[in-house]
Amino acid sequence: NLCQEVLLDYCNNLDLPFKTVHICTDIYTKSIDKLDSVTPKSITAGIIFYVVKNKLNLKQPSKSKISKVVNVCVPTINKVVSILETI
Repeated sequence: NLCQEVLLDYCNNLDLPFKTVHICTDIYTKSIDKLDSVTPKSITAGIIFYVVKNKLNLKQPSKSKISKVVNVCVPTINKVVSILETI
């Protein structure tokens, strides 16, 4: 499952507000069935970007910055976001 400590580390490294962790965890819990074919690291990066863009309405961090920090390629983030947008 998506470890809150790992998520917290990434959110801190990306200078995101603490509430981001709770929003990401909530989305993960609701969407885990649809994301079963994706690696945990990819899920983490995708959910963080999805929350930044769609829930917090922030311009930063960018998809490429999240990609670098979490070490997941941009196309993989796009794949996870497209899955999340269908839920």
